[in-house]
Amino acid sequence: MQVVTRSSVILRKPDDWPKWLFTRKMSADRNSLWEYVNPNLSPEKLKKLEDERPVELEVRRFKHPQPDEQIDIPDLTATELATYNSWARRFDRDEARWITKEKALRNLSLEIVQTINVRHLDLILNCANPYSQLRTLMKHLCPSIGERNYQLRARYRVACARPKRANLDAWFDEWVTITRLLEEANMPEIAGNRAQEEFILSIRGLDDSWAASQLQELVKKEQKGEDFTLITDLIAEFRSYYRRTRPVASGLGTFATLEAASSQDQETLHSARKDETQ
Repeated sequence: MQVVTRSSVILRKPDDWPKWLFTRKMSADRNSLWEYVNPNLSPEKLKKLEDERPVELEVRRFKHPQPDEQIDIPDLTATELATYNSWARRFDRDEARWITKEKALRNLSLEIVQTINVRHLDLILNCANPYSQLRTLMKHLCPSIGERNYQLRARYRVACARPKRANLDAWFDEWVTITRLLEEANMPEIAGNRAQEEFILSIRGLDDSWAASQLQELVKKEQKGEDFTLITDLIAEFRSYYRRTRPVASGLGTFATLEAASSQDQETLHSARKDETQ
């Protein structure tokens, strides 16, 4: 049975839908179940596990000529018995695989119930299977394309502004996430080098020299028609650069807040000057 841990994504609001559905898809894929529960498919296009259940054949089907009445295994000839045994072994394997899938499907249904906010349970009380659960939740909690695009743009603007009290690691992670989501949605904000330029500009005030050199390099690349560093690589590059150049701000395994980093640097400099005068 699938164990839902504390780290599982919980579906509370529309913003949670993409990550929540992604984790449910990963769970379904472990048992090759996604094609049976994909909420984006219509009922007509969805595969039905019940349709694939192995059918047990009557013993008389292996008798030649086939009799009208039922017979038992001892009534088969040696050749007919060998054919029957071969089929029976294959049937047992197929049935075992089917039972495993059917059990996994029931566990997925339970997992869905356990990973949504309790106030959403009323939505799926009458849903008989994971597919109907996912379809119903999608209707109520999956943002429309317009809503999603609006939310992505708002989220991107927040990332570009670089909040003064933001944790740097969290801010870098947000940049990676939001630019990936923008790319998946084919949003114009990610076209060309726009995201790279916005990231570089947002670094100004944190490390002006790095921002200036990167912006100069970006302009040169664009004038020559050459590709510039991918946004994810650019973020990783600055993350590593900042760790090296600002060890006080990043020496505890994660970056401090921007204001804390600046304060720590000033305290270190003051302490060093005090030691020199003693």
